[in-house]
Amino acid sequence: MFNHTFIAATATLILLAGPALAGDHAKHNMASPLANVVGSYGQLRAALAADSLAGAQKAAAGLAAAAGKAKVAAEHKRTLAEVGKWAAKVAAAKDMAAARMDFGQTSRQLITLLVAHPRAATGLTAYRCPMASGYKKWVQSGDMANPYMGARMLRCGGKTKMEP
Repeated sequence: MFNHTFIAATATLILLAGPALAGDHAKHNMASPLANVVGSYGQLRAALAADSLAGAQKAAAGLAAAAGKAKVAAEHKRTLAEVGKWAAKVAAAKDMAAARMDFGQTSRQLITLLVAHPRAATGLTAYRCPMASGYKKWVQSGDMANPYMGARMLRCGGKTKMEP
């Protein structure tokens, strides 16, 4: 059986540390036009890993706003707009299952941008969860914490190539 106190404490720690970790990543990549996008995505991923729908919705709204403000070359604007569109869907999700499915599409678009802007991917690792429904990849810095499975299977998955 799960120790619910431990899970709650871990989720709280992830939620509290998530913005700081995302901020650290963004600080190291200030030269990247995607720094705020990547930082907001990190907050979203951390909230999903902590099973916090409210945290994910808030972070997703921040990601959608960051995507709307980021400046990228013309050939990448559509992909950036897709990041914002899918993040807005996460922000409006009614439950974790929907939020996680829309997060998958957000991740697909973000990874596409990171491949085109490798400097923005500095310090990030791509992971894949074989148990996830829909798109199965995500990126993050630090130890793996699966946003698709949350506390139920936080360590499910492994490193993969940074490609959509």
